[in-house]
Amino acid sequence: MAGLYFHIPFCKRICAYCDFYKSARLEQMDGVTAAMHRELDERQDYLRGEAVTTRYFGGGTPSLYAPAALKGLLDHAALLFDCSGTTETTLEANPDDLTENYLDGLREAGIDRLSIGIQSFDDGCLKLMNRRGDGEFLKALFARLRAGIPGLVIRTSLITGLPGEGEEEFAELCDFLREERLERVGAFAFSPEEGTPAAQMEHVDTDTAVKRAEIVEMLQSEIMDAYNAEKLGKTMEVLVDGYDEESGQFYGRTFADSPDIDGRVWIASDEPVHEGDFVMVKIDGCTDGDLCGYVVEEEA
Repeated sequence: MAGLYFHIPFCKRICAYCDFYKSARLEQMDGVTAAMHRELDERQDYLRGEAVTTRYFGGGTPSLYAPAALKGLLDHAALLFDCSGTTETTLEANPDDLTENYLDGLREAGIDRLSIGIQSFDDGCLKLMNRRGDGEFLKALFARLRAGIPGLVIRTSLITGLPGEGEEEFAELCDFLREERLERVGAFAFSPEEGTPAAQMEHVDTDTAVKRAEIVEMLQSEIMDAYNAEKLGKTMEVLVDGYDEESGQFYGRTFADSPDIDGRVWIASDEPVHEGDFVMVKIDGCTDGDLCGYVVEEEA
């Protein structure tokens, strides 16, 4: 199974902690888009017929792109590669780009997953890091997304130990996570990168930042256990990813899961299943963040 990655290096603002390649010269976006179309043509034999299962727009801030531009890249790729079995098309998005009209456009473009990086919930940290939006905006956004998209799985990322994050701010972040109960959260300890404005700001030491990331991970594990428990007895479509020799079982993932990042679905079946198959699995257990179930003929 193969994936396509489209890199959108542009940002309206440069975050104070970021040392990735990026550019605020938005007038160059059309030229970069044209270059990606040329590269698709030049690399059309690269996958040698291997089916594409994932498509990902990363950045930078891919949500600066109009849905029509995203759709143009996806449609072009589908002419050159086998995208008929694609299971997920993800866009990294900045929270304040996600207006109702933009979300409608993303759906029409074929985007079915969003990765919404918030990095912090504290207004002071967000402003200090030159991030757009604030904590109340984030709460309102998640409420609006859940109301408009039933069954939505929200994925986000956080940075613990940012400049401006004291004990009180970190406690508020944990309260925010308990309240919002986001389904997928990645926590990373702040690392002061040479040459970035954030590296020159006062911040907690690395051990404290790491400890806070571990606390977020433990908190998120409790949230995921409750999320998984809600799936017991339900039938879910699962993409078979492989076979584990040690356990003697096949494993896969649902539409909400990223390979090698999120939990697995362990699959029991009386009939052979194969990597790349879609199977309906009735969930009958959960353990250590993973779901367990057995293949059924049709959705219950």
